Amino acid sequence: MPAQHRVRQFVQALLAGAVLACALACGATPLRAQEGTDDYVALLDQYQRGQTEEAVQALAAHETGWVTKAVDGVVRDARGWTPRLARAAVLLHTDAVVDGWVPPSRVSTHLDAARRIADLQKGTVVGRDFRRDWLLVVTWYLHSEADLASARAWVDLLLADYPTDGDALVTAGAYFEAAAWNDGRPEYLDRAVAIYRRTPAGSPAIDQARARLGRTWLELHRPADALRTLEPVRAGSGDAAWRYLAWLFSAAADASSRHYAAAAGAYEQAAGLLPSCQTALVGLAAVRRAEGRTDEAAALVERLTTMDTRHCDDPWWHYRFGQTPERRARLLLSMRALVTTP
Repeated sequence: MPAQHRVRQFVQALLAGAVLACALACGATPLRAQEGTDDYVALLDQYQRGQTEEAVQALAAHETGWVTKAVDGVVRDARGWTPRLARAAVLLHTDAVVDGWVPPSRVSTHLDAARRIADLQKGTVVGRDFRRDWLLVVTWYLHSEADLASARAWVDLLLADYPTDGDALVTAGAYFEAAAWNDGRPEYLDRAVAIYRRTPAGSPAIDQARARLGRTWLELHRPADALRTLEPVRAGSGDAAWRYLAWLFSAAADASSRHYAAAAGAYEQAAGLLPSCQTALVGLAAVRRAEGRTDEAAALVERLTTMDTRHCDDPWWHYRFGQTPERRARLLLSMRALVTTP
């Protein structure tokens, strides 16, 4: 066992032993603990006091059987759950997963526990918006880990419960797009197209939906549809990352039709948006080579080997993994604020 892992286990054990005493001294939750669940209730108190990492580490120190028994005990008392308490419990288990405190073998235990609490009284305790945001976080995490098999059930929940929500639709579409690549299921591209096209025009997620739809049209060998879909994103003033991707995908569509001048122009537009990123220049070099302009292609390759990319987090690097880790972290931070702020 690596020394770092032994240290983490030691810290977790100390925290688990100290939580109950601290909670008794700092005020009890209104939830009435059942037999054997006192220290679980104490973890919820600790999380709400803002000691989120300590509570998560202490929870992670417990084995699967303890977690299941504790959650079985507390969910019986439906009257004792307040919105803030239920949200804290959902986030406690979710943080243990997305922050890497539990091994893969325990991920389903904690996500199932979080779902049982999120679904209390048909989701009305945590609230509809909080439940949607939580489902997004879980699905984004599983997608980012390339665990598409596990992600499918959460995607189905999003589509069933939030069928017109822009973020839910884009999240589901991105899942089917990735599954088409990873699992060799080209029919999933058609499913992705149908989902992306359902995204409401007024949704904050519309640029992402259009950019992803354009890329999917390209995968389906329909470059004209790709260019038509991507044009509003290119011409808009939205997030630079999605405009950058829209130009990249437009360039690829033009190049696939051997419209090299248009492709080169699109790659140059993308490079101008995020000048520290390399993907656009890689594409431009390929176009110049296809045109027979090998000296220009070689000069671009030389530029790629010397350019400073420290200030670029290229959106293409994250594309196939769904949402960026930064977006997931921002959403979790806003959700924690509902729980830990008095």
